[in-house]
Amino acid sequence: MVVAFAACNKTVTDPSVSIIEEKTFSDESGRFMVLINGNGVWSVSTSDEWIHVEQRYYKDEAAFEICFDSNESSIGDHRFCRVGKVYVSSWDGARRDEVILRQEGLVPIMTISDVAIESTAGTYAMPIDTNLSDRERNSLNFSSDASWITELSYGRDGESILFNASAGNGRSATVSLTFTDAWGREFTSSAKVTQ
Repeated sequence: MVVAFAACNKTVTDPSVSIIEEKTFSDESGRFMVLINGNGVWSVSTSDEWIHVEQRYYKDEAAFEICFDSNESSIGDHRFCRVGKVYVSSWDGARRDEVILRQEGLVPIMTISDVAIESTAGTYAMPIDTNLSDRERNSLNFSSDASWITELSYGRDGESILFNASAGNGRSATVSLTFTDAWGREFTSSAKVTQ
């Protein structure tokens, strides 16, 4: 199959290509046409609810429209960048191509603050200011450059990072947290813990 893209309410300027093909869009809703020059019967389907195609069978040369929802954030609904797919499959399943849609969204914010803790062992909290939703918070990775800080986790209050520290005095460590978004980009924030 040979695939081409034609603009419809969006500017898409690709020549005829064989897919796998990747498209990046703003956070606004949009649509574009995909032209298939194939032989025989083929079908289209999607990986995600925010991408819409008429899921039916097509024959030989034909076109179908891909529509996608807005990814704009609102109060209480933080929408970060996302990735979805449209599958183009031959009737016999011998060939399956993809159109990959990457849609922009909210940029993650994670700011943690330096803290000074007591010399006794215990569980301590480090303030965090973030726009990550509960789902994104679950994928945070925590690390420390010191063995005396352990069991880093996101606090249930939604405003702190919790960690255990062993007893000590006159030392410092760096605590870091990293979030990897749907596009594979890493966002990191670090702060100092002094004891």
